[in-house]
Amino acid sequence: MLKKYCDPGIMRKAMGLLVIKTPYVVKTEKKGPVITYTVEGRTVETSSELPADTLQRYTVSWKNGRVVALNFLGPKKPAR
Repeated sequence: MLKKYCDPGIMRKAMGLLVIKTPYVVKTEKKGPVITYTVEGRTVETSSELPADTLQRYTVSWKNGRVVALNFLGPKKPAR
């Protein structure tokens, strides 16, 4: 499925999403034909790099039905 929606470089990044459960959109931005979603989700126990249940953030940008950018923002900082 990833091959259908994104290029190989983005596909490697997207594999990291497999350790995030129940992702949800927290922000949507539109710049011309590109729509960027900021997404949050919790890591699952299968990640060897991140503690389980850590709230992660990333952005994913779509253009013409394809993923054109994917950026991990890392763990969400606690509210002060």
